[in-house]
Amino acid sequence: MIVLHIIIAIIILLSPVCVGTVFNKETIIGSYLYGQVFLWAVFQTLAVPLVLIKAPFLLLVFSYILVLIILICFGLKRTPKLIRGIDLSIINIPLLFALIVIVGQMMVYFLGMHLDEDDARWIAEANDAITRNAMYIYNPATGAYTGEFVGEVMKDVFSPWSMYVAFFSKVTGINASIVAHTILAPVLLAVSYMVYHEISKILFRDKIESGLFLLSVAIINLFFGGNRHTQSVTSLIRIWQGKAVVAAVMIPMILMLFLNMKENQKETEKETMEKNMSNREKEITEKYESSDEEKSQVKKGCANRSNWLWIMIGGCASCLFSGMGIAISALMIGVFGAYAIVCKRWKEIPYYLLALTPSLVFG
Repeated sequence: MIVLHIIIAIIILLSPVCVGTVFNKETIIGSYLYGQVFLWAVFQTLAVPLVLIKAPFLLLVFSYILVLIILICFGLKRTPKLIRGIDLSIINIPLLFALIVIVGQMMVYFLGMHLDEDDARWIAEANDAITRNAMYIYNPATGAYTGEFVGEVMKDVFSPWSMYVAFFSKVTGINASIVAHTILAPVLLAVSYMVYHEISKILFRDKIESGLFLLSVAIINLFFGGNRHTQSVTSLIRIWQGKAVVAAVMIPMILMLFLNMKENQKETEKETMEKNMSNREKEITEKYESSDEEKSQVKKGCANRSNWLWIMIGGCASCLFSGMGIAISALMIGVFGAYAIVCKRWKEIPYYLLALTPSLVFG
């Protein structure tokens, strides 16, 4: 039975790779990140309506399992090709040192455990869902039946991260506290560094520089513990808590999605410029930089619609973890939207408003 529980846990933890291949991501890390964000968004979309109608917890479990199986089946055909295409040339000395530091940080979650007041609510809510087959209608402090969403529980109704922990605990048979503190914690920390690795690939074309960036982030996290609320502390000590996942994973993830979108815009602008320039103009631009007037004549590239869709999915996934995730994802999208207004990218404004939809709905 223990072996079966371990196999189920591994399948769930690795399922984002299969799901990510559905969206034609070219690397395992890219597939895992996009697949995981999509699954979190799916869970959020399923969980909130079921919680509001006070449906049994098992209905959420079976619904999510059904969706997960369908997505895995779609991605299984592409997964072997993705594995065969692993590029080991990206490995370099700075990246190896970064991996050593990261694995050491992950091991801390296996060897120790941090407890605080937030566990009294989130873990209690997860255990209540498992044992009583009900979501958020019991007081997590006293265990008394309330029948309504009262007090701080109301915040969790629209950010049901504790139900995700309960789901993992239910299907694997592992205690919710162990799931949160020992299983999800190191995995979430690894996901956080995966995001930074993808950001480094956008910012730095050189593989050595990319590895140095990841190593710098890992080392900075070790020495940036001014108080218990810093991003580094939430990453290394209590990343299983919803607001900590927002700080460690979702804020960098949304930033990565925007950086990726801007890269696509630059490529579109470059292709447009090359297409519109005559052969004589190309010879001139090889010697001199394009003037401001020439640049203004080039149509500003607009990101592919899939980029906007992923930003909306990322915002939806961020809503799963806490009310802070709802607010911060909306704030980040709003800031980039304001930048688009400054740059007079008027055609992008409707897409920004569309990307704000999850925060408006769940907020």
